[in-house]
Amino acid sequence: MDELTGLVEHLGSRNWRKVVETEQALRAAGQKGMQAVIFGMEHPNARIRRACTAFMDHHGTEICVAPLTERLLTDPVPAVRREAVHALACQRCKSQPLEADITLLLIDIYQNEPSRKVRYESLYALTQRMPDDRIRDLLFSILNEETDEKSRKLAHSALRHHDPGY
Repeated sequence: MDELTGLVEHLGSRNWRKVVETEQALRAAGQKGMQAVIFGMEHPNARIRRACTAFMDHHGTEICVAPLTERLLTDPVPAVRREAVHALACQRCKSQPLEADITLLLIDIYQNEPSRKVRYESLYALTQRMPDDRIRDLLFSILNEETDEKSRKLAHSALRHHDPGY
C-alpha cells in the first residue's frame, strides 16, 4: 500500500501524462488502488485532495460515498468541495452509478454552503436527478428568494422537468 499511497501524490501533478499513468496504475491495483486514493483525500496538499476526488468521479464505487461526503462537509478549500459534489452526483462518468440517495445532502449543501461555485454545482446536480418533490420545493424557493440570477435561471429551467405543471 505504501507504493500506491506514494503514487497518489502524482495525481496532483501538472504533467497530464504522469496523471494518466498514475490513474491507470491505481485502476490496475483494484481495491488497493481505490483505498490509496481514499487515503489521499486526507493529504495536506489541496491539489492532491482535489485530484483524488476527481479520480472518484470516473472510478468511484459505493465505498467512495462516505469519504466524498466527508470531503464535501469538511474540506477548507472550495474547489475540493465542488469536486466532491460533482464526484458524488455525476452518474454519467461512472461505469456503474452510485446507489446512495444524496438528494438531502445536495439540498443542504445548496442552502448552507458559503461558496457560490459549490452551491451552484450542488444545484446543477439536483436538477439532473429524477423528479422529486424535495427538489421541486427547493427550485420554487430559489425562484421566490434567490438573488443569484444564474441559480434562478437554472431553477426555472429545471422546474419543467421536476414539475410538469410548471
